[in-house]
Amino acid sequence: MLKKTTFLLFIITLFFSCKKNDKLLSPVDLTNNAIKDTSLTALFDDYQKNDYKITNKGSFLLIKTEDNFLVIPEKNNYLGEQVDLKGILIKTPSEHTVNGKHYPLELQFYHSDSAENAVIISVFVKQGKENPEFNKIIENLPEKNQNAIVKDLDLYNIFQHSPEYWYYKGTTTNTPIKPARWFIMKKPIEASATQIKDIQDVLEPNTTEIVDLGNRKLYKN
Repeated sequence: MLKKTTFLLFIITLFFSCKKNDKLLSPVDLTNNAIKDTSLTALFDDYQKNDYKITNKGSFLLIKTEDNFLVIPEKNNYLGEQVDLKGILIKTPSEHTVNGKHYPLELQFYHSDSAENAVIISVFVKQGKENPEFNKIIENLPEKNQNAIVKDLDLYNIFQHSPEYWYYKGTTTNTPIKPARWFIMKKPIEASATQIKDIQDVLEPNTTEIVDLGNRKLYKN
């Protein structure tokens, strides 16, 4: 009887905890009405060219990374905060929207800070010119639940280096759900229509729903 009571209390606590935090979830819609914050300075990455393992998780591709990091400069401090890159998720269509519209792909660079919370840098992909780095991925695209190795992939060249981005506090969109700081780059990178379709063909469409910001603030630098 005690075990059943303990389990019931756990379920009730979990339910109310989820209800309390449901307005903190991600993804959200990004708008041009974001609040200007001049303290948000440019991000600096140390992403490397290397061979990387890629896994098809069904709803996204995971590129496993090591020995890469990104720096979030603090005001008047170029060194800032260093966060370690753990992996890159490729999803279709984009989870975040811009004024209600999705991009064909979204690359999510997952980092971990000193408190083991997530810091995610998102880069949208739009249809345009062919991307040489995407060819390396496409040539080694694994089927669902399979792995492959992408040779000589230059992470630096699939990251958007325009300094402008949106910023808000939310959560990861994959389990386990935990706090996350999101930096979504405003300028998308490009890939050809064929490259985008090749990636979409091996993935299940993303169905994550947009969450209302609630009382949170959306900022832009």
